[in-house]
Amino acid sequence: METSLPRLSRFSNLVRNVIKSPHIFKRDDDSSRTETSEEPKIRYENTYRMAPDDTIATTIVNSIMNNTILEVVVGEEEDFLDKEGRGFLCTRLSDAIRQRIKAEYFNSRFRIIVHVTIVQENATISVGSRCLWNNSTDTHTSVTVPLGDSVIVATCYMLYLE
Repeated sequence: METSLPRLSRFSNLVRNVIKSPHIFKRDDDSSRTETSEEPKIRYENTYRMAPDDTIATTIVNSIMNNTILEVVVGEEEDFLDKEGRGFLCTRLSDAIRQRIKAEYFNSRFRIIVHVTIVQENATISVGSRCLWNNSTDTHTSVTVPLGDSVIVATCYMLYLE
C-alpha cells in the first residue's frame, strides 16, 4: 500500500501539469479537437475568385531571371562546374529567382516553380515536363544564359491557384 501512494501522487501531479499547460487540446461545441493558444486564429472568408486579377508579364519575369543569374554567377569561382558545385549553384539560383519573382508579384495567387539546369555548351540535353495546365491562366518562360564553356537554362512555371 505504501509504495502505490507515491506513484499515484506523482501521476496526479503530472496530470495537473499537463492540464495547466497553455497548449492542450480541448473539445469545442462540435466535439472536434482544436488546439488552444494565446492568440486567436484569424479566419479568412472565401473569395470565390476563379480567374486572376492580373496576368504575369513574362518579359518582366525574363529580365528578373536573367539579372538574377548574372548577379549570382558573377560572385562564383570559375570552377563552378565541378560535381559538387553544380547542384549547389542550381539550388541557389532557383531559390534566388523564385524569391525575386515572388517579391515582384507578392499579392498574386500564382504558384511559382523554378527549374535551373547547367550544361556544357557542346553537350546534348533533352528536358521534358508535363503538368495539368489551364491555358487561360497558367504560363511559363525560359531563359538561356551562356557563360564561358557552359550554358545556364532557367525555366519558370507560373500556375494560378484558385
